[in-house]
Amino acid sequence: MNVSENTPEEINKYLSAVVQPHAVRSGQRFVESGSRFVHYSTAAGALGIIENNCLWLRNVTVQNDLSEVHHGASCLRKYWADAERRKRFEEVLCAIDPEAATTVINAMDGDLFELIHETYITCLSEHAGQGAEREDAYGRLSMWRAYNGGTTGIALVFNTEPFLSESEAHPMLRFAPVHYADETDFAAHIDEVVEAIAANSELIKEVEAARPDENVVADMMFNVLRIALVATKHPGFHEEREWRIIHHPRSVPPEATNHISALNVEIGGIPQTIYKIPLINYPDQGLAGATLPEALHRVIIGPTNTPYVIWRRLWDALSLSGVPMDGGKLWRSDIPLRV
Repeated sequence: MNVSENTPEEINKYLSAVVQPHAVRSGQRFVESGSRFVHYSTAAGALGIIENNCLWLRNVTVQNDLSEVHHGASCLRKYWADAERRKRFEEVLCAIDPEAATTVINAMDGDLFELIHETYITCLSEHAGQGAEREDAYGRLSMWRAYNGGTTGIALVFNTEPFLSESEAHPMLRFAPVHYADETDFAAHIDEVVEAIAANSELIKEVEAARPDENVVADMMFNVLRIALVATKHPGFHEEREWRIIHHPRSVPPEATNHISALNVEIGGIPQTIYKIPLINYPDQGLAGATLPEALHRVIIGPTNTPYVIWRRLWDALSLSGVPMDGGKLWRSDIPLRV
């Protein structure tokens, strides 16, 4: 790989893989498993997605468990406090750009509040459609328990194409697997990224020279850390097998192509701003299979005392949205659940 023989797009793709080893491994494992993605929600939340034809990105501070927002920040602070690791971090980055390490550290420290409080996400989980877990029939017990005690839980099971495509339709979104890590695991992950940068330092220097108006290595490392900040969870949550769509609206340049729109709503008595991802194809930008009839593989109704009422309402909403209702599209989980 070198600058003169490859396009900027090819170089960006290569370097993106270099600094995202966890994402690369997770993506390979996911594809090989034949899984789909699933979004667990309440019945009201699922109807909002179906009837408004969009996914909602909500502020990380109003997610189910506020403690997970701060876990990544705690891991990062611990990493900075390790003198040997910080020295190696600075050494590798500064060998490429003398100002890079200072730029990254100052940006992370200075913007930590904003990085936590101005980040919006949608959560998906890996969904095993085949094999021993049989999640396509029952869903996952732990996830049903997470939504209203399992009384109105809904699982929207999606095909993978719109999430894994290399589309340019939503350049300001990041789709990342959650890293279930304690402070030691987190540090090892950042160490791996730093050493990957060191191994590719000559190429990155060439790219820096060819793009004098960009801070290539500093920007790469900053993006790695800000994604790690909001996509790191305690290892105890590992069974969720979560992926996150991540949006930092304050980072969107005015000239960027952006199909994401803001909406002011009230949820659970809390007035807030959400961001909407339309379930629309943009074929000229490489996004296909994103409409609800194409993307939705199955809807699973979780354990409930009112299955018919919820089933009837979902059937009508899905039909009006053009979703073909054959082949078990709407399914009821009969998994036993004590609530």
